[in-house]
Amino acid sequence: MKRVAVIQICQESNSFNPVLTTKADFDACGMGTGDEALARFSSGEEVGGFVAGLKNWTEQAVPVGLLLAEARSGGRSQYR
Repeated sequence: MKRVAVIQICQESNSFNPVLTTKADFDACGMGTGDEALARFSSGEEVGGFVAGLKNWTEQAVPVGLLLAEARSGGRSQYR
């Protein structure tokens, strides 16, 4: 059985907002790895659609949550 890595980093940012986006912003909205994070994020549109699409593959595949993170809209990342 094949394993398919799932990574999602979702955050809308703009340079007009002077407040930098930090890891704490991602922690507040949701961030994680592994099966627990995959279960939490698979109810959303992007990851949920991808996981649902895996069920239609001709070969069986298991999603593996490597990194899933989401933050609210904010300024640029502090990591540039």
